[in-house]
Amino acid sequence: MKIVCRLLTLILAALLMFEPNTGFCGFFAPFQVFARNTAGDLIDYGWVGGSILSWSAENLTTGRSNIGTQFRLASDPVVVNLLQDGSTKEWSQRVFGRSSKGDLIHYHWSPSTSWSAENLTTGWPDTGTQFRFVSDPVTLDCPNLDEEGRAYCTFPNF
Repeated sequence: MKIVCRLLTLILAALLMFEPNTGFCGFFAPFQVFARNTAGDLIDYGWVGGSILSWSAENLTTGRSNIGTQFRLASDPVVVNLLQDGSTKEWSQRVFGRSSKGDLIHYHWSPSTSWSAENLTTGWPDTGTQFRFVSDPVTLDCPNLDEEGRAYCTFPNF
């Protein structure tokens, strides 16, 4: 399944002429592809299952009333998938990117709350403009939880 996800991502990247990052091959949208458009809006392509199999696309930045242009990205997006709650097994998607000012922008989705966004640089008490950056963000994706709900990472070659 991961090979199919990667192959579809590469095909879509070639068609769109930019470098998307893939989400997880999960239950709700087996294929998720994220990229930014020329304005810096976060675009989400998803393969929709069910009775009608089809691709859909959405502008998460301007297509939702609770987000907006203050969350535009200057860097390529980085996707992290998390298992939010060990008891419900609800997945969450997180997309991170750098704004034109160097702020860390965080888009997040879960089945119960849908999409929202926040500025992590200016929106939290222990952060601030002194922590702006010029490089693209890099993440460590550790979506595993043990029986007691503690997160851990697995590495295939270790």
